[in-house]
Formats: sequence, C-alpha cells, structure tokens
Amino acid sequence: MAIVATVLTTAVPASTGLDIEDYLPPPQQPSSADEARRQHARVLAERAQAHHIAAEKARLRAAESARQAAVLMERPAGEQLLEARCLNCHPMELVLLTPRTRLAWEALIWRMQWINGAELKSGERPIIAAYLTTVRPAPRRRAVFELIALGLLLTIPAVFVLRHLRRTTPRTSPENPT
Repeated sequence: MAIVATVLTTAVPASTGLDIEDYLPPPQQPSSADEARRQHARVLAERAQAHHIAAEKARLRAAESARQAAVLMERPAGEQLLEARCLNCHPMELVLLTPRTRLAWEALIWRMQWINGAELKSGERPIIAAYLTTVRPAPRRRAVFELIALGLLLTIPAVFVLRHLRRTTPRTSPENPT
C-alpha cells in the first residue's frame, strides 16, 4: 500500500516551463514587400487549389451516388420489392438458401404476409415470387414431385366430395320418375 501511495505522489507530470513555441522554428518574415506579395499569392493559390480539389471530390462523389441510384433503379421490380419488403428482416443468404418452385415461393410469401405480418401491397406477392423463382429455382425433380403432390392434394378431397354428392342426391329411375 505504501508503494502505491509513493508512486501516486511521485508520478506527477514534470513541468519544465517550456512552451511549444520553444520547439518550433522562428517564423520567417518576408525580407521585402515584394517577397510578402509572392508569399501571399502562393498562399492564395494553395487555398484555391485545395478548394478546387475539394469541389472536384464532391462532384465525383455526387456523380457516383447518382450512378449507383441509376443502377439500383435499373434492377428488376422483383429485386427492388424483395429488398424493400423482405430484406428488412432476413439476410439475402437466408432468403436464397433453399431453392423453391414458384408455388412454394408463393406459399412462403403468403405465410410471411398473413401469419408473420409482412406488409405487402396488393399484387406484390406474385412479382416477388416470380423474381425468386428465376433467381433460385428448384430442381426439376422437386418441381415434378410438388406438382404430383399438389394434384393428389386436390384430387383426393374432390373424390370424397363427389362420392358424398352421389350418395346424398336421390336418383330417379326411368320406371319411377318421382
């Protein structure tokens, strides 16, 4: 403890009384009025050149920003909508992780809209789904499997409905036209 107190009391910054100007070279005074005018003109020229360089850099930055904005506007509408609606919550790598068919992309976007609360305007879902289908399509065998599964999914209930309708509707026979 005594060592800490000794260090703290002796570790005071030393001041020699020197100022920064003691280390700087003495300013050069122009030897004549002509020399003063040349020095003043050189300083003005350096300032003008620095201003010109800064203005040129600002112009180049503005031109680059305008070029980038034009490139962004030239992108497909689906990509713009994907960026505006989906990439707020999901990184692009996650969105494009699994290849899907058009129907699967539609179902996924529908789920995001109705169950997860994604805000999509009318008609945006098919545009986004079409873009995602072109960017990350499913393999052909997955698309075929999905179509077969969808066909079965729609056919089986239809068969049961038709059977039920056949059983519940009265049949008329040619002998008994009731």
